[in-house]
Amino acid sequence: AHTAGLAGCAIAAPGCEPPGVDAEPVGAAASDSVRRLAEETGEAGLAWGDEHWPLRLWCAKEACVKAERVGADLLGRTLRVQHAGVLGPDGAQRVVVRTHRDRVLAVVTAVVGGHVRAWTA
Repeated sequence: AHTAGLAGCAIAAPGCEPPGVDAEPVGAAASDSVRRLAEETGEAGLAWGDEHWPLRLWCAKEACVKAERVGADLLGRTLRVQHAGVLGPDGAQRVVVRTHRDRVLAVVTAVVGGHVRAWTA
């Protein structure tokens, strides 16, 4: 994953599930369109713990798409964040995403150093 001022990667041992990572700068322009889509899908009503929730949602879905090795065109309406856990004092929040393949993936999101980051757990 890469974005302005940040790059990251994930490596998995042979036989392990493929990892997925993503990051976006805080205040990314996409957050308004993500917010509107989340209102349509009901994901906006989850127990998000801060104002960064649109980017947490987006980055969690991006991490899942990368873990499943599929195109980003599936992000919007085919992946669903089903649960948003309690926002921790360290800024981390675990979410549960159901993918288009009906898999359920745990994802950790965090706001660190001016970026929202997400990785499959």
